[in-house]
Amino acid sequence: MLPTFSWKVRLEGLPNSCLNHLQMAEAETAIQLAALTEGVDFLTRPAGPVTLVDEASGRSLQLQHENPMDLTVVWTDPPRQMLCLEPWTGPREALISGDRKLEIEAGGNQRLRCSFSINPEKTVREVSC
Repeated sequence: MLPTFSWKVRLEGLPNSCLNHLQMAEAETAIQLAALTEGVDFLTRPAGPVTLVDEASGRSLQLQHENPMDLTVVWTDPPRQMLCLEPWTGPREALISGDRKLEIEAGGNQRLRCSFSINPEKTVREVSC
């Protein structure tokens, strides 16, 4: 029996296609979103912020990212009723493929920045590395 999520959520700002990490293949984002209760793990390249909306409360959480940390991974892990929204710099296996791999010279630095906002006027957490 598949777990049932007691909450209703929607994600806004995701592109139409994504990379399904479970199969390491291109997929339609809408199909992945329809399978949240079954467990998903996918990467997207959004053009702007990604917003997670709790339809029951009307509250939202917005992920705002900057290059090079401008990819978004969405994953669920049933039976836990959770959805993880993560900023990434590159796809899984980027160290092997070289796709968006970050390399920093000895003594060098690289700024990585993202922020999470609620409804989205209040910044909850800003992360800089």
